[in-house]
Amino acid sequence: MPDHEPLERLIRLESPGIAVNLTAQQFADAALPRRLERALGEARVAADLREAQITESAAMKDVARCAATLRKLHDFGVRVSIDDFGTAYSSLRYPHRFAVDAINIDRSFVDDIGSDRNADAVCDAILRLGQSLGTKVIAEGVETEVQMAFLRRRRCNEMRGYLLGKPAALNEFENAYVAARAVA
Repeated sequence: MPDHEPLERLIRLESPGIAVNLTAQQFADAALPRRLERALGEARVAADLREAQITESAAMKDVARCAATLRKLHDFGVRVSIDDFGTAYSSLRYPHRFAVDAINIDRSFVDDIGSDRNADAVCDAILRLGQSLGTKVIAEGVETEVQMAFLRRRRCNEMRGYLLGKPAALNEFENAYVAARAVA
């Protein structure tokens, strides 16, 4: 029981959701959709709060298989996001073929917002692509006000990074989450 205690405590908090980062090896497993559906069901996470993340480079290894697996996950009610978007060789060739709900702008592009016109252009292009496809765009690694202002002006859907919140131990997260829910 102690090994599962942190997860159970988060579930009792009515977690805002759970995202699972999948490795390329896990993603290549044909049983992945069934295993993920079973694990999330056992954790009693509501369907609309489930997310699987796969790196773009892992998705590009076998595009046809990737598209089929993503469709199965999507059919199970798992939201799917492509992580590290913009870093793989064939970045712009396949996003419209994948059943994805979000693309995550890699922090390597976000890091240079405001100091490198090329990074600004890449971030702007990814945001426009996501908006054109009706896909949520998430910027990772937001650490400065300049980055946040740039992304807000371009209507980035979600931002993650130290500027918005640093990683926290379970007890710290639990206390902050409970306090925030009490105010809401």
